[in-house]
Amino acid sequence: MTEKLPAYENVRVAFSGGWTRTAQKTLIAFANTLGGDLYFGLNEKGTPTGLCKKDARQISRALHTFCAEETEPVMLDLVSTKVMAVDVDSYLLRATVLPGEDRPYALKGERYTGGAYVRDGSATVTATEEEIRDMIRESAPDSWESRLSRRTDLTFEEAAYVFRKYNVDFAPTHHRQLGLADENGYFTRLGELLSDQNQTRLVIGTFSRDTVSLSLRTLSGSLLRQLDRAFDLFAESNPEIFHKTDGLANRHYFAWPPKALREALVNCAVHRDYAESEPTKVSVFPNRFEFLSYGSIPGRLSVKDIVLEGVSKCRNEHLADILRRLGWMENYGSGFPMIWREYANSGVEPKLEATRRVFRIVLPRIHNESRSSLKESCRVLFENRDVLSMADVMSLLNISRTSANSAVNALLREGMIEKFGSGRTTRYRSLLR
Repeated sequence: MTEKLPAYENVRVAFSGGWTRTAQKTLIAFANTLGGDLYFGLNEKGTPTGLCKKDARQISRALHTFCAEETEPVMLDLVSTKVMAVDVDSYLLRATVLPGEDRPYALKGERYTGGAYVRDGSATVTATEEEIRDMIRESAPDSWESRLSRRTDLTFEEAAYVFRKYNVDFAPTHHRQLGLADENGYFTRLGELLSDQNQTRLVIGTFSRDTVSLSLRTLSGSLLRQLDRAFDLFAESNPEIFHKTDGLANRHYFAWPPKALREALVNCAVHRDYAESEPTKVSVFPNRFEFLSYGSIPGRLSVKDIVLEGVSKCRNEHLADILRRLGWMENYGSGFPMIWREYANSGVEPKLEATRRVFRIVLPRIHNESRSSLKESCRVLFENRDVLSMADVMSLLNISRTSANSAVNALLREGMIEKFGSGRTTRYRSLLR
């Protein structure tokens, strides 16, 4: 056998020793979630136990009969099978299930009474009432993005500005192509989201080490303009830092990988349930960025599943396509894994937390200084800047005024900087350059 077998079960892979009720439920769960492969003849550890060719063929026939006669709706068109030789007179059967478009799929006669199943990580579980409602809504002919807006007076000046900024064509003739209007020219919910009249909000708060709020920004208008402005604010909070070395070259780094910050925010945007009125929230602390989005991860994906390469179920596909056109988003299934790759060998790791209503992404600071090293961080700032105010130090290091005063006064005592001006005009000049 030349085909490589999976090493373990996950949201799209399951093992079964034979044709059982659990195997039947797993086929249904794949159709209700992301699709997947069910391998017959592998034990729970992924070790081949093998089937004889007759058994493999019998399971294949039973499986197709089940999907044709014992599921509701019929799943026959979603399933294909393949018999694979493991060794002499030893075989496996792989059943591949495509994600269904008419969910929920269930045992016949039990569609809304406990016969629907979903994948929860590597487990098959009974779908909850809430999950069934979500499947019905998501399987509707029109997605949320495609539903008609009640507004007929939408304008797109802010969106047009963003498209021009990133050298992407945008004109009224593109509205239907991008999904902002339907074939009759009526604006959609996606059109409303990208319009100047958009009512959703993005809130970005900056906090000190003791969680005292330093600033709070509420971004409004077109979602594209909100994201673009947020990227600029991220750059201000995450400047490139240069550190002199003993050699001729300077070492430079970012406290947070810029690509990870961007990808975290755009994933919040495309996975959010915009039927919720709560704003997307970004909290900037000295040691981490926290992204909070409403709607949770779609498709019953687990936290472990979402960071697997190629695993994706996008709630707002047309929006995702637009963000990819602008160069803001990775390809399907590569966004979250890219965030983890950006943190490889850094000594810290991002966190993804999900509940039934929200999901949160936490991006830790890579160069996370302790309080005793704040003076060193401040010194590095003055190595690269001639003049700074106390507010500049607070903003660039994401620290409170008390911490900034302590670091700046330490540099003053050691003669590394000098003070001039008074009151609001007080500034500090570097003597290190």
